[in-house]
Parts: sequence; structure tokens; C-alpha cells
Amino acid sequence: WEQFHSPKNLSMALAGEAASGKGVDAGDAVSAADAAARRLCQDTGVVVAVTGPVDLVIAPDGRRAEIANGHPLMPRVTALGCALTGIVAAFAATSDDAFEATVSALTYYGIAGEHAAMSTSHPGTFYVSFLDALHALEPETVNAAAKVTLS
Repeated sequence: WEQFHSPKNLSMALAGEAASGKGVDAGDAVSAADAAARRLCQDTGVVVAVTGPVDLVIAPDGRRAEIANGHPLMPRVTALGCALTGIVAAFAATSDDAFEATVSALTYYGIAGEHAAMSTSHPGTFYVSFLDALHALEPETVNAAAKVTLS
């Protein structure tokens, strides 16, 4: 279970590559999952996202994005990564472009983390601040703070 629980390790494992795990966090850098994520994307025909300090999103048509938003407290809060799946689903439900929806969702989520960290430095209070930030973020704020590189 530990080996497959993180998105990075899951992408690598699904693509048939070895991955290292330590609890819910992957032992591999996002960059280590790049080739596996590209292969998984091509083999399945779906958008693949790998989260970490810099998130990676790859589309079957070759589009690729790196998202540098977020905060180091985010992986220290239980279920924050799992909740991201619901945010991606909500964005995907309102778009015909799964790649664009996934990039937007990860960017929004990361910026919410950055805003939450402005008011706290502890995981417990960060969670509450994060929920408030998710609710309060305006599109203009997200557009101004987005750190997205498309290629």
C-alpha cells in the first residue's frame, strides 16, 4: 500500500517503473516520475497529474504544464492531497478540456495553500485557513499569483 499511495509512486507503478515510498509521501521527486507520467498518459489517453513542490500535468496531445504554487505545510495536513481530487473533479465538470481544468485546479489549490500560510505556521490551524482560502479566492487573485509554465 505504501508504495502506491502517493500520486508520484502511483504514476510510476502504473507505468511499470520501480518507486520508493515512505508512508503517504513518495520517496521520489516529481521529476523522477516525468517519464513514467508521459508513458502512462500515452498508454491510457488521459491527463496525468503528479503533485509535489512543482506539480506536473501532462496531456495525451503533448501539452505539459509545471505549476510552482503551493506551500510546504500542505503535505503535512492529512487528507489535503485526497481533497485535491475533488477539486480537480469540480473543475473538470465545468470544462471540455481536462488538461486545462487540471492545471487550473492545481494552480487554484496551490494558491489557496499560499494564502492559508499567510495567517498560520502550524498544520492544524493551516487546515482551517486553507478551507477559508479556498472559499475566498477570487479569479483575479489566482490569475495574478499563478506560477504556471506551459510547454
